[in-house]
Amino acid sequence: MKKAKQKTWKYVPEKAGKIIIDGVNPYDYTWEYTGRKAWVQDPIYKQNFSFGIFKINANGRVIKFAHGEFSMGCEGFFVVE
Repeated sequence: MKKAKQKTWKYVPEKAGKIIIDGVNPYDYTWEYTGRKAWVQDPIYKQNFSFGIFKINANGRVIKFAHGEFSMGCEGFFVVE
């Protein structure tokens, strides 16, 4: 059995109050849950979390990202490094 390569996820910080992934704001599109999870690390407290992986169709391009909450009202976005 072939072992799948583990992906490294990179935190996407807010810029000017917006999240921009691959040139687009994910909040402007409909998200589709892929049924998969990503293990990510809180960039401040270094705790590990399991976030859902989503995809959006932005102008003919499929963009994937991980999203979830670190704590109530504190959310994060990650992309594959």
